Amino acid sequence: MKHPVEGKIRKNRWLTPTLFELEIDFPTISQPIFPGQFVELECKGKAPVFLNRPFSPFRIQNDTWTFIIQYKGKGTSNLSELRAGDTIRMLSPLGKPFPGPDQHRRVLLIAGGVGIVPLHFYLSRILVQPSEMTISLVYGTTREEDRIDLSGLPFHVQVLYHADQSNKEENTNLFQFYLQLPSISFDTALICGPLAMMKAFSRHFTKENKLHFVSMEIMMACGLGFCKGCSISTSEGMKSVCSDGPVFNGTLLDWNLL
Repeated sequence: MKHPVEGKIRKNRWLTPTLFELEIDFPTISQPIFPGQFVELECKGKAPVFLNRPFSPFRIQNDTWTFIIQYKGKGTSNLSELRAGDTIRMLSPLGKPFPGPDQHRRVLLIAGGVGIVPLHFYLSRILVQPSEMTISLVYGTTREEDRIDLSGLPFHVQVLYHADQSNKEENTNLFQFYLQLPSISFDTALICGPLAMMKAFSRHFTKENKLHFVSMEIMMACGLGFCKGCSISTSEGMKSVCSDGPVFNGTLLDWNLL
């Protein structure tokens, strides 16, 4: 049985009008977390919130965990008001991770909006040591001002960025942008972002017989698979996003019911 650990807020700052960066020190973490897994943070504060909220770390350095969070409800509102020195409890690690990378493979990462967070954590972990992997990142946001700074990535990661609401006469979404790019060769794709975006990419890659995995974003109450509140339909039956996922082989998901 997993038990929550207590941490202390190091820093909380706004990055954009809708995104804030929360740094928390957790000196007593005993279990490692792998890219694709998530945590549940308590969201105590002015607004009454009874359930924890799921998040992926953006970065972990020593005992400091960094989260980039989108402000969109009571829980995140409470988190946005935390100050340095405040305490917070976290349940970690939860869920299944991304598949382990083959150091000689070509990987395509596709991130929409805050879907960049778990994929950035993936990059931060697999690029610690020299690798022969070929990595391309297709990253999109609704507006240019929503873009998260990725300047710390190694130079050999190819980053292709797109803003839906650009200054171009014809605005396009990330999937349409991808289709207009020169062909990207890859062995495995990892996808995280809005549901409609992941559905479009998954259906496209399924037709092309390309191996791909999606990280599902859905409200998860218990985080342990007990309540079945995050169940989704797959070709292998009903699965709980929190315990059977959040990472799934995209070809197994019943996208018509999502």
